Amino acid sequence: MNNFVKKIISSKNFISIVFIIGLAVKIALLFAGHSLDINTYIDWGNSTLANGLGAAFGGNYFPIQYQLFSLYSYLAKIFHLNYFFVYKLANLYFDVGIFVLLIAILKTINVNPLYSLIYWIHPWFLVIFSQGYVDFQFSFFVMLSITILLHSNNNHSFNKYIYAGIPMAIAFLMKPQAEIIILTFFIFGLLYFIENKSDKWIYFLLPTGYLFMAYFIFIGLSQSFLALAKIYLNTLNLMPCLTANMLNIWYWPAYLLKQAAEPIYMVSDKVLIFSGFSARTLAIIITLGLIITLVYFLNKNKMISEEVKYIYLFSIPNVITPFLMTSAHENHLFLGTQRERPFRLSVHVLLLIQFINVYLRYIQPSLIPGVDPFLILSLISMPFFFIIIWYFFKTFSSKYKIIN
Repeated sequence: MNNFVKKIISSKNFISIVFIIGLAVKIALLFAGHSLDINTYIDWGNSTLANGLGAAFGGNYFPIQYQLFSLYSYLAKIFHLNYFFVYKLANLYFDVGIFVLLIAILKTINVNPLYSLIYWIHPWFLVIFSQGYVDFQFSFFVMLSITILLHSNNNHSFNKYIYAGIPMAIAFLMKPQAEIIILTFFIFGLLYFIENKSDKWIYFLLPTGYLFMAYFIFIGLSQSFLALAKIYLNTLNLMPCLTANMLNIWYWPAYLLKQAAEPIYMVSDKVLIFSGFSARTLAIIITLGLIITLVYFLNKNKMISEEVKYIYLFSIPNVITPFLMTSAHENHLFLGTQRERPFRLSVHVLLLIQFINVYLRYIQPSLIPGVDPFLILSLISMPFFFIIIWYFFKTFSSKYKIIN
């Protein structure tokens, strides 16, 4: 019996069965409640559909995401469907795509594809799907970029980097979270060039540059010439708060500074830590400093294969930024899993805490009348975040004996 169970669990049949179960759950969640963000998405989509991208585009998200919203509004309109349903259904297509790409990635780096089920049926990702957040959409293109990098037959082919850079460029024109990924790759590419005198990483960034300039000109012809550039540079001012419900290092300071009846996301990140030095400035210095340090050691470490470095380069900013940067939202944390046990445990604890965070805020807030459990949750989460950072340092810099 044990051998039979082991055979079933280790087979493709088990993944298929769990996939179908998860798909059924997600289809049911299409008809469940959703966050108020979808109302804004629909407004943007309707406006873009009616007035065109040039007139409707106004920031927060970026041009390609506006165009996707207009597509969803168009489909809802011509097929006479509920707009909320169509907008959430779009997420399902991208969600399935991520799952397929994740299996391909895991197989390429010789990790058991069963780990893909952690993503597919984890309560954290299910609740994010239920609420209708569009992170699945830009994340699909990021995952596609990773897949292309890993599946190229020629690791030294410049075409590989160009092809992989195309979906990354699309993600960059969708949501602000992609900005820090591009910056991370730019830092790595610069360090790689200094050390190896190879400019191959510039080819990965070229599609982003070309696509950005295309939209830069298009938006500029409809609005002001620098309209798109100003929006990218103004990202931190879109919601300038210490934390937008993300349980990170800024949650406790925000809680202590807020007025009694004030939502925690109303506390500005421009609050001064000391004379002339704001919380945002401190967060930027810490976040970028840590990313640069980790990328430096990752570039120096010759024991880590180039394929694995791809994974780390996408992981580093997505792990660090939500916990250390101000203005982070509760949906900004998308983490993978690794083989080392303390790291893997830390990831699961953080994902569980983030699930509880979203669940208590939007699905069952009646469970906590007059109580704010998020303070305790944020306190619990921080040690596990630092374990992840310790893991990165240990892995990247072990050959230099910086961490024994």
